[in-house]
Amino acid sequence: MKIDTIKNIMLVFILIQFVLNLQYAHTIYLLSSTGALALFPFLFWMIGSLSLYIAAIRLLLKRNSHGKLFILAAGLLLICTSSLLPFPPIYVFLVTLGALLGAAGWWVNKKYRKDLVHMK
Repeated sequence: MKIDTIKNIMLVFILIQFVLNLQYAHTIYLLSSTGALALFPFLFWMIGSLSLYIAAIRLLLKRNSHGKLFILAAGLLLICTSSLLPFPPIYVFLVTLGALLGAAGWWVNKKYRKDLVHMK
């Protein structure tokens, strides 16, 4: 399988995660505003998700990046996962999917950059 195909599949999964994130964003915000979810995991979730989407857009536009945003997203979303364990599994799945996509995005970005360097 070519790296472009893997990149496109990963971007589709990031789009799916974005749609799910939008669907549950209001509920997670309410959980944090009522105190059921601490402020730091909520902030980590927001920053991690935004980092994932910005990195995906940069990868889609073929910007020269080193995958730092993907690693930041993966780390922050992974930290946030443990604080969501008492809540329904869909929230844990949503954040874990984002963390896995961040790690996969870093790997795809690294391979994609190597392919671009070899093409020049």
